[in-house]
Amino acid sequence: MREIALTLALSAVGLSGCGQDESRSAEVLATAGIPGAAASTVLVEQDSSPMVVRRLWFYPDGLDFWGGPSPDGRYVTFVDWKTNDLAVHDFVTGENRLLTTIGSLADSGFAVTSTFSPDGKTVAYGWEKANDELRLVEFDGSNPRVLYSNEKLNVNPEEWTADGTKILVGVQEIADRVTQIGIVTVASGSLQVLATLGKITPFETSISPDGRYVIYDAPGEEGPPEHDIFVIEVSTLEVRTLVEHPADDRVLGWSPDGEHVLIASDRSGTLGAWLLPVADGKTAGQPRLVKHELWRMRPLGFARNGSFLYGVPMNMPDAYVATFDVETGNLIDHPTLISNTYFGRNGGAEWSPDGRYLAYISMRGALPSAFGSEFIVVRSAETGEVRELQPSLGGMGLPHWSPDSRSLLARGADEQNRQGVFRVDAQTGEVEPLIYYESGEYLIMAEWLESDNRLLLSVLSEDGSRM
Repeated sequence: MREIALTLALSAVGLSGCGQDESRSAEVLATAGIPGAAASTVLVEQDSSPMVVRRLWFYPDGLDFWGGPSPDGRYVTFVDWKTNDLAVHDFVTGENRLLTTIGSLADSGFAVTSTFSPDGKTVAYGWEKANDELRLVEFDGSNPRVLYSNEKLNVNPEEWTADGTKILVGVQEIADRVTQIGIVTVASGSLQVLATLGKITPFETSISPDGRYVIYDAPGEEGPPEHDIFVIEVSTLEVRTLVEHPADDRVLGWSPDGEHVLIASDRSGTLGAWLLPVADGKTAGQPRLVKHELWRMRPLGFARNGSFLYGVPMNMPDAYVATFDVETGNLIDHPTLISNTYFGRNGGAEWSPDGRYLAYISMRGALPSAFGSEFIVVRSAETGEVRELQPSLGGMGLPHWSPDSRSLLARGADEQNRQGVFRVDAQTGEVEPLIYYESGEYLIMAEWLESDNRLLLSVLSEDGSRM
């Protein structure tokens, strides 16, 4: 299976099938109950209400988790990657419909994050090209327009305020990739920056229904990957800590009643959903565990009735080893898994040039692409012994051996969220940056020059030039 998306909802409901063959690559949306109005209890006396997941949508062609639910929970927005347009799915009829018909050819870009207005009549969305523009379109697909565009900034919507007058946005300065949190006023299209976070990207941001507070997560005193949760008072721009804990805590969303914040935390040993009472931008009680296991989830947001949608990537890559005849190309034996642990989470395998080691990436973390969630495993071809390396990187890709078999090339982001290409020591896992991407650059090729162990990099910039 490729990906699955799930939902949490206040009502406890039974499992619902969708009638499709789940063995294909697919995504699914589903629901489960959160007793959001239950009385606060001490942590050892958790609410025993059943938490049942109901699947809403099986989507065989690949689904992003950049959209959000309509206020009534009937629809969810997503990107149709066949056309690069913004689209909407109807849970009742099962139909998909494009909200934009711009397409990549006419507008040289594609839709990204999106969120419904409180009345469900308008969708705010990001459109990525040279810079990410904040755009609006009516629910019937009419009147598409640009609300905010700045050639120096990427601006993408997070949530509308409950009165529909403003949109909480994530902002990134293109030149130095500094992240900010802001609010765009719908009537004027003006941007107000609420906080500057440096090069740290929050897992999620959310605004209280009364518009007074914004919550976000960022590394605390322990540093990455553990995050704490912070609150911004919009009227004063004061930032203070809302949740400080040795565990990894991430924002999921502010509940529609304004009296709770839903967070993801691994404080119980696995990543679960916790409901935190809040009042006047401060904690008003102990968090309560309402969902034990979220596993690599991505939040989509709340519907007005308290339903919370989230997505779970269910990519199941695995690498196999087999012997084949080099002259005929025929397999001599059956392929076998390179690892019997972390099934479905291992891939990107490559033999070292000297043939002594096989290296592959093993995805271990509860959050996809989180800092430190991916390991490089090096297995000896002679003895079968493995060495597990945990490079200080997030969103790691490749890896690719150096000609001397002493190090590996990997792309990813460092502790300051700087994207680039890194050298990883094959013995210790120590990381050395080789190149950081400049604004608008993307790596398209990285190859070692075997003669002198130098590295050849090809980088594509957004204007189409190569370096």
